[in-house]
Amino acid sequence: MLITSRERPDLPANTLSYSRSYPIGGLPIEAWVTLLQAQQVQGSVSDLTAYVVVADGHPLLLNLTVGFLKRLAGDSPRILELKRSEFNLFEILGLHRGDPNTSIKIILDASLGRLNQDLLDILLFYVEAGGGLCCLG
Repeated sequence: MLITSRERPDLPANTLSYSRSYPIGGLPIEAWVTLLQAQQVQGSVSDLTAYVVVADGHPLLLNLTVGFLKRLAGDSPRILELKRSEFNLFEILGLHRGDPNTSIKIILDASLGRLNQDLLDILLFYVEAGGGLCCLG
């Protein structure tokens, strides 16, 4: 089983011989700001940075946001349009793999729907143990 997390789990000593942890770094905030600017999203560096922090640097969410903004406000949208539209991060619709109505929620629902109950129980355990939020119903 592959579990991805920004936090390294505290595993029991008897599992260390067959478990591995590999750090996977993401892009720095400044790189995400540059990418948003390259996609013609307008705004001050501090406003763009604030959104990248809220989106936690999630690449799919940032790309969906660009599409959402362009549909909302044209080819050179301002990042502040998000505040005016009272958006929900999980409900932003955008183009992903040819589907123009994709959202993070839809992708998470589909991914979680493919897990068998045992794997879903393990995932829920790690979410609850780590104090993370879970959107499973």
